[in-house]
Amino acid sequence: MESNHDKEKQVARHLAGNAKARSLAERKELKARSAERRVERMERARRRQPDDDDFDGLDGDDEVGTRVPPQRVKHVHVRVPTAALEPPEPIPESAVDARDLALVTGLAPGRARVRDVAVGETDEFDADLDAALARTQRASVAVGDRVVLERRVGGRPRVVGVVERRSTIARADGTRAGAERVVAANVDRALVVAAARSPRLRPRLVDRYLIALEAGGVRPIVCVSKVDLVETAAERAEIEAILDEFRALEVPALCVSVESGEGLDDLRALVRGQTSVLVGQSGVGKSSLANGLFGALDLVTGRVRDGDGKGRHTTTASSLFEVDDAGTRLIDTPGVRSFGLVDVTRNSLESFFPDFDAARASCHFGDCGHVDEPDCGVRAAALAGEVPARRYEAYVRIRASLDG
Repeated sequence: MESNHDKEKQVARHLAGNAKARSLAERKELKARSAERRVERMERARRRQPDDDDFDGLDGDDEVGTRVPPQRVKHVHVRVPTAALEPPEPIPESAVDARDLALVTGLAPGRARVRDVAVGETDEFDADLDAALARTQRASVAVGDRVVLERRVGGRPRVVGVVERRSTIARADGTRAGAERVVAANVDRALVVAAARSPRLRPRLVDRYLIALEAGGVRPIVCVSKVDLVETAAERAEIEAILDEFRALEVPALCVSVESGEGLDDLRALVRGQTSVLVGQSGVGKSSLANGLFGALDLVTGRVRDGDGKGRHTTTASSLFEVDDAGTRLIDTPGVRSFGLVDVTRNSLESFFPDFDAARASCHFGDCGHVDEPDCGVRAAALAGEVPARRYEAYVRIRASLDG
């Protein structure tokens, strides 16, 4: 017969076993929940990873033109005041000691590759961005910027300010509504490169570039590359007809081929002694064109994907090159598949279509949007062939994508 003491021990063992069982079950449940949260974090991080068009990171130790994958980082949600996301005010050049000026030739997260502005200086070195510039880097610092350096004994120089720009090329930053991303600064010319084939010619993307360039004070040159791939006279005539629309706007427009050399001499003459930037869709041959114009650059080039005819990204960050002794500089930029406009509204859009000016005077309403209003002179001119139908279609599509 069991004693009371034995029964108490048995009950204690039973209660301990139940507690242990509960503890094991709870641990398993906690472990499962932890695994689910880990998967959710990884999925959120994957969705936030920038694509090739949005990535602007070129490590200073990597060769220019090689692909640098986005770094995996632990995402921490921090509420940043709106004011902290605004780029710092630019500095007037008159307020800067020339010995502290440097030219940005490349960028990586949190730092810039720079060269002293002093005449004859060609050596490049890395400089850290101060906190305010690093926080707003996509808008506040761009290749081509002139910046103010703070020299530090025993440490890397620090960029503490950006000098006022004379021109910019900017597009919408997809990471924050209403924000801009500056592609290049202080440039004279922009070579808007489109391909005759592989990938297909996209004149509406060229239209968007022309609007952004006019808004930023940059003179455009439209280049249709790979014309050696054109097989028929009809196809060539179709390309020339599109270029004639841009020529009518007093925009230089050329057919070029690195393979045959067509148009390269004319293009060199247009950019000689100036700072120019190559922009355009991925795979149109920007780096190949840069090499064809100034062979010493030796930029990495890539093929177009066979499956969808879209371009591969071989340039993953903007970089500036000195190409001759005449002061000619060239900036090569990553390709894009879309180009969001900044500070352009539905009301201001028509000012970027000067080919509408004559027809606009016939509109019945002074604030006509030229889409579905009655007695619209622009729409009537497009139907009559007095305004290029393709340009009018581009206006309507771009207007539909804008706010206000």
